[in-house]
Amino acid sequence: MMTKDMVEHASRILERCRGLPLAIATIGGLLANRPKTSREWMDLRQHLGSELESDRDIKRVITSSYDGLPYHLKCCFLYLSIFPENHEIRLTRLLRRWIAEGYITKPRDMSVEELGRRYYNELISRSMIQPSEEARASMAVERCRVHSVVLQIIMSKSIEENQLFIMDKHCNEGPQTKVRHLVVTRWKRNEKMASINFSQVRSLTIFGRCPMSLISSELRLLRVLDLEDTLELENDDLKHIGELHHLRYLGLRKTNISRLPSSLQNLGFLETLDVQDTKVTQLPVGIIKLEKLRHLVNGVNFAKDFAAKTRKMKEEAKCNGGPFQTFVDLVTGCFGYDHVCSSCACEFSVTAPEGNQGIEKLRNLQVLGVVHIAQGSGVARDLGKLTSLRRLGVEVQMVGEEGKDLCSMQLNSKSCSSGTT
Repeated sequence: MMTKDMVEHASRILERCRGLPLAIATIGGLLANRPKTSREWMDLRQHLGSELESDRDIKRVITSSYDGLPYHLKCCFLYLSIFPENHEIRLTRLLRRWIAEGYITKPRDMSVEELGRRYYNELISRSMIQPSEEARASMAVERCRVHSVVLQIIMSKSIEENQLFIMDKHCNEGPQTKVRHLVVTRWKRNEKMASINFSQVRSLTIFGRCPMSLISSELRLLRVLDLEDTLELENDDLKHIGELHHLRYLGLRKTNISRLPSSLQNLGFLETLDVQDTKVTQLPVGIIKLEKLRHLVNGVNFAKDFAAKTRKMKEEAKCNGGPFQTFVDLVTGCFGYDHVCSSCACEFSVTAPEGNQGIEKLRNLQVLGVVHIAQGSGVARDLGKLTSLRRLGVEVQMVGEEGKDLCSMQLNSKSCSSGTT
């Protein structure tokens, strides 16, 4: 018979499982083989991390689940070991990184984004990853996380296969072998890093502060540079970006970057450029040379307090009688007219090149926004030539027929997915 203490220990252990069926079954099997005493269960709860690492039965169950994955899902699943424990992973971030790494090949009857979402849903249905209930409840952008029990196993597997190396403040030397995915975490900006062979690194992800001079031409095979939320990132840290010729994903979201280097135009394979929620207000002219660009995400994050901001701007418009502006979200297929205050333009959007050097040359763009369109500019006309667009966010200052022409654009709504950029 279970005592009150045992019930409490069992509840604490279940909290570690966070509802993941795979973890519950695995830890349940471990408890079944232990003496049913309060002391034994307390010891398990206190040392659960080390037990999970050493117990063969637990590792066998999780490894068996991994081995049962189709080949195309295994690399996608192991890739999640890049993100730290309890980190909520944005779906669009994950899918675009998978695509940049070449984990999703172009199918005949659907887009790579659709196929990536199918992979994502299959991992959820197999209980390998967990959807974020908080994001789902708030109708925010979809997010997921890897349970800590599973993460420990796949991280060990990735490190064993020389796929992953994590540099943190406790690390005194670089990896002994060449790795594909380098993660830097909890690093002091001015602290010197150990000597690392960057020649085979395919992805560099930083959580915390960006070490000085880390982004260099030595990363010549880099496909993914993910600096989202990086602290103390400066414009000068990107001076070698143009030398990373294989780069396909550049994530600068929520950093202090205010200017994109002109050398960005050298990144002929770049597919995703994410400068959302940064201080960037002007896209460089050279961006029109990035013909493979599919996702150009900038301006404000619509998912973050968008409804509240829109209500506030509407209230201000009633008082101030500001010029005509519109927000376009291709996901719903609706084009809305809202009178808002022009003084808020810089809060929402960036200015794009126009005229002969306009963004009309980016014919592969599927996601674009948020772009500011001024009265009399040629940007609205350029947008009409982007026939692959599936999601568009604009902030417009125009009146009359010009505004109506923009809202009558016929955009490609085929295979639009829900969520935000």
